[in-house]
Amino acid sequence: MSKTVVSPKKPIPESPKSGRSLQDRLALRDRSVWIGFLVLGVLLALVIGVGTGVLIGRLPIAELEERLASANRRNSQLAAENNELQDEVQGSSEAVASLDGEVATLKGRIANLKERALKTKQLRAREKTLDKRKKSQNDRAAHLDARAGNLDARRTDLDQRANRLDRRAASIRDQERAFKDATFGDGIYAIGEDIAAGIYSTAGGNGCRWARLSGLGGTPGEVISKHRGPGPQRVQISSSDAAFRTSGCGRWSRG
Repeated sequence: MSKTVVSPKKPIPESPKSGRSLQDRLALRDRSVWIGFLVLGVLLALVIGVGTGVLIGRLPIAELEERLASANRRNSQLAAENNELQDEVQGSSEAVASLDGEVATLKGRIANLKERALKTKQLRAREKTLDKRKKSQNDRAAHLDARAGNLDARRTDLDQRANRLDRRAASIRDQERAFKDATFGDGIYAIGEDIAAGIYSTAGGNGCRWARLSGLGGTPGEVISKHRGPGPQRVQISSSDAAFRTSGCGRWSRG
């Protein structure tokens, strides 16, 4: 009988303990499935070997048990890593969902901020419009104040002129009253200054002499009218006369 050649046992590769990427872990998950099938095949071979006594029965039982235990350990390790990977995938999914929620929240906040910025911009534009209107109103108010100041100055000037006219009218009334009440005797009187124009009378006297004059030069041509003689006298002096001269007629009075 020929000897059965047993191939040397190949070491099962160990997986890295840390720093393994997600892609590597997914590959390990596939390998764990493959090893599971391998273990199942070994068990099936053992059963067949026991039944037939061919090939498998010739292999050392201890070596087969060692390989089976190693395969089981490797399968358990890969299963644990697969579970860990599933947990990480689940955690990643939850993290992604959380990030999606945060992104949605941030988008809502950004939209809210944009809306507030638009409202702020509109409010600033309205404030500028109101400032322009306020400035225009202030300018108009200043213009009206200036006009009011000019009107006040003009009113003051008119009041002063009215006061001067009132004083002048009062002075004229006083002069008229004085002229009306005034009496005068012998002398030469300027019309409008010393006496007012009007009708004057006197009781007269034996040597009464009077003359209305158109000038004060003392020439005969300046005599408008005259009288000389006794008795009461009544004469009308015109405002166009320059002067009135009287002598020996007593006191003249208006009326």
